Amino acid sequence: MKIVLAGYIALEATHKLIFKERPALSCRFSNRFLNLTDEMTGREMLSHDSICKITDVLSSSEVVEISDMGIFGALWDMAERNGTGLVVDLTKISIRQETLEICEWMNVNPYTYPSKGSWLIRTENPYDIVNLFEKSKIVASVIGEETDNNDRIIINQDEIRFLTPIDRLLKDEQGFTNYR
Repeated sequence: MKIVLAGYIALEATHKLIFKERPALSCRFSNRFLNLTDEMTGREMLSHDSICKITDVLSSSEVVEISDMGIFGALWDMAERNGTGLVVDLTKISIRQETLEICEWMNVNPYTYPSKGSWLIRTENPYDIVNLFEKSKIVASVIGEETDNNDRIIINQDEIRFLTPIDRLLKDEQGFTNYR
């Protein structure tokens, strides 16, 4: 089975950071940038109804909203539930430049941060689903696939790393609970 990502990751985190940390962010970013970014995050989070209308057409086997543990947590949970491994290309994961900049400034990892409004889809018809999303003007891409072993691998160009169980990863994150 292939894994499709619909929407941009960490939009919810971006909104929360702007709301909770505006004074700190204002030291680096203009108010106009923060306001426009915050408006964008609300517009681009995808609802369950919009996802179901598209995925129901092709009878996808699993559709999961990425929630509090971010895309890495959602990928780990998906592999655990299905008893599979996975290989994911980090460069295929859709993330807004504004999100990257804000998360970098606040020293948080957008891949482990809340991503309500973005969705993972397990499917045998990945390119059909991506095409349907694109026709609806929704960002979607095939980010990886399941494997028949237990390895959970994230590839970033020439670098290969193993996905860490989310509870262990969260213990390593500095300031993780401060922004939740």
